[in-house]
Amino acid sequence: MGGRSLKLLYAFLTLLLHLKPALGFTSGGSIPDAFGNMNSLKNLDLDDNQLEECVPKFFGNMSDFSYLSIRNNKLSGQLSELIHHLSGSPVQFLSLDGNQLKGSVPKSIGNLSMLWSLCLGSNLLEGEISAQLFSNLSGLEELSLSHNSLTLRLSNDWVPPFQLLTIDLSSCNLGPDFPKWLNTQLLIYFLDISRNGISDAIPSWFWNRGYFYIANPSGFIGNLALCGPPLTPKCLGDAEPNAESPKVGSKNNQEDGDEFLKCLYIGMGLGFMVGFWGVCGSLMLNRSWRHLYFRATSNLNDWLHVAMIVNIARLQRMFQG
Repeated sequence: MGGRSLKLLYAFLTLLLHLKPALGFTSGGSIPDAFGNMNSLKNLDLDDNQLEECVPKFFGNMSDFSYLSIRNNKLSGQLSELIHHLSGSPVQFLSLDGNQLKGSVPKSIGNLSMLWSLCLGSNLLEGEISAQLFSNLSGLEELSLSHNSLTLRLSNDWVPPFQLLTIDLSSCNLGPDFPKWLNTQLLIYFLDISRNGISDAIPSWFWNRGYFYIANPSGFIGNLALCGPPLTPKCLGDAEPNAESPKVGSKNNQEDGDEFLKCLYIGMGLGFMVGFWGVCGSLMLNRSWRHLYFRATSNLNDWLHVAMIVNIARLQRMFQG
């Protein structure tokens, strides 16, 4: 293979890695050193590859990283070392779940101000995490610190700078009080705070936030003194539910549902009439518009066909040369 072909192949692989993040290796061992030469690499997915080395130093050369996922491998070493290598990158997605990274979660992770997903679950991390670590992560939407030996030291009056969609803090130490900062998170649809050492009652405001998936009791297990719905243990002073309560207002609810369906069907019918006849009716009644429409469609089809043939021929000439 000639020198030009090698350059073209290298450029093609670089482009592929730039556009398609899921490109894995199954050989195990270490991450290939060739990645260290791809300075413009933006997205890298090396999940489930049995990688066993320490944190690669060449990550420090990746100044454009925005997506990095190396979950379910055997990477070892200090998490702080990896974060140091990424300090100059605009990382938005960082997933290191299921490795053997050690040490504490460094405060320097707060310098990755563009992060919207931070997943560090199932490692060997330990130590305390304070509110200072999150002070610059205003765009964070996904946070997973589960199955480590971490303690979150967050005051009751702490107001996070972000709005999280998913929170997985299973096996982290949050207790003994129920984390009141969750009252500020209005967009959560998944929450796991199981085995957190919480010995408090689930507050009433918790069920007025519009949550979806968190009603599953499995997200609360392992907190022996935690009480209140949806858990079986009831808090002292909780009244027994009234068996007749579901019937109250049932007739009004049914009438409201019927009225909603009626409005929905009327809206669908009007939308169909306006959308369909507004376009098709105009083409049927106006001959000049109809001719222009079909001529434009035919010209577009011809242009796409010619462009495809020209580009295929150009690629063939490049690789044959």
